[in-house]
Formats: sequence, structure tokens, C-alpha cells
Amino acid sequence: IVSFVIFGRSLVTNVDGNLARTPITPIKNILSQLSKPMNIIEKSKLNSLWYDSSKSLMEQNTNENDLILLRFKYFTFYDLNPKFDAIRLNQLYEQAKWSILSEDIDCTEEEMMTFAALQVNINVYMEKLREYL
Repeated sequence: IVSFVIFGRSLVTNVDGNLARTPITPIKNILSQLSKPMNIIEKSKLNSLWYDSSKSLMEQNTNENDLILLRFKYFTFYDLNPKFDAIRLNQLYEQAKWSILSEDIDCTEEEMMTFAALQVNINVYMEKLREYL
């Protein structure tokens, strides 16, 4: 069982330990635990503070009980291959999903609907794929 502590609450997220797949979790169970940015200043703080991956957390003045929000910083020049980068792709997908649900990013209703349609399409495809296996 893999669990994370986010904003002081422990969330059990993956039973089988495979980080390339996310278990189905009822959104209403987790949505109440998410921290939503209250205003534009909080949003800018969340998106401006990034760690330097070439330095350790201690070198960047991170203390033992500090809360850290783990995110994958994606650039368009990354060549993500599903065969080799399944965990990164899943992290990017989950990051996008929860950013929309927690209203961390501003997007139009049309963009939200497009993302939801892609989610449904992926889920239907995966169900059909499981039937054939």
C-alpha cells in the first residue's frame, strides 16, 4: 500500500504499488480533503516555488515537517514514451485532473468538458482492452 501525506492528511492511493496506474477513487471522498487556493496570490505562490532538482531538499531549506506538493514539470520538448514513461504520464494525467477539480488552474468550461471526454474515452478503451486480455 502506498500512502501520501498531503496537507496533513494521509491518503491511501495505490493498493498494488504500481504507480503507472491510479486506482478508481470516489472523487467526493478526496475532494473535501483538497486544499483550494483562495485567491490569485495563493495561486501564484503555488506555481512560483519550484525546487531545483540538482540540489537536495536540505540544501533548499526544507525542514522535516514541511509540506511539499509534488508535481511533474512538463515541457513541450520532452519526448514521453508510454512504454518507458508510464509513471510520468500517469503523474501528469493525475496532476491535470486534480488541478482542474481543485480549481488550481483556470480553464474554460469547454476545456473541462474536453478533458472529461478524454477521460471517458480512455476508460472505455481500457475496459475493452481488459475484456480482450
